[in-house]
Amino acid sequence: MARKALVMIALAGALALTLALALRPVAQGAGGGEAAAATPGTGDPTLRTVSVAGEGRVTITPDLATLTFGVESGGTDLAAAQADNAARTQAVLDRLKSLGIAANDLQTTGYNIQPQYDRDQKLTGYRVVNAVRATVRDLKNVGPTIDGAVNAGANRVSGISFDAANKDDATRRAREAAVANARQKAEQYAQLTGTTLGGVTQVSETVGAPEYRAAPAAAPAAAQATPIEPGQGSLAIMVQISYELK
Repeated sequence: MARKALVMIALAGALALTLALALRPVAQGAGGGEAAAATPGTGDPTLRTVSVAGEGRVTITPDLATLTFGVESGGTDLAAAQADNAARTQAVLDRLKSLGIAANDLQTTGYNIQPQYDRDQKLTGYRVVNAVRATVRDLKNVGPTIDGAVNAGANRVSGISFDAANKDDATRRAREAAVANARQKAEQYAQLTGTTLGGVTQVSETVGAPEYRAAPAAAPAAAQATPIEPGQGSLAIMVQISYELK
């Protein structure tokens, strides 16, 4: 009987000690003496943020143009077609250089030889195409460059595109506008939710390709010079910014 009582007393003591250890953190948190409050930080579920997108778009005045010319030759003899194409392409290149196009601004973009067949799949000849891209750095010379290349032997003008040689200033202004746009949205969300906008926690950026409004180039139908209007373009930057809400 005495032995059984001692065993019961020992079990009761161990249970009391276990409960005391389990309840100790709760008692400290309630008293506020040792328990620390959660600190906002990366990955902290108590950190409140708002993520917004901002866009900045600025106008760009182009100062250069890129043109692509093609020389197409055909014939029943491949060697003869290649020789004709080579001579005409060289004449086009010489004319472009004489118009002030630097060698570094001329680049071959394609050379194709395509067999030609009739309905019975019988070989009838060959078509040879050589394509050259030229960068014109003085926009008033775009029309004369097209006319000169066509007169020299180019029988394809696939298109024209405009660009600005230096877009650093436009990029900086578009970025400033995008960040201001994002902050304006974030401040509105903070006001609507009864919070205060804090610091930035994350930023990401997307730069769009410049867009230019211009008509495609075309070979002149008569002796009249080809008119070209470079117009204006725009550069857009998108940012995604996260702010802390307090």
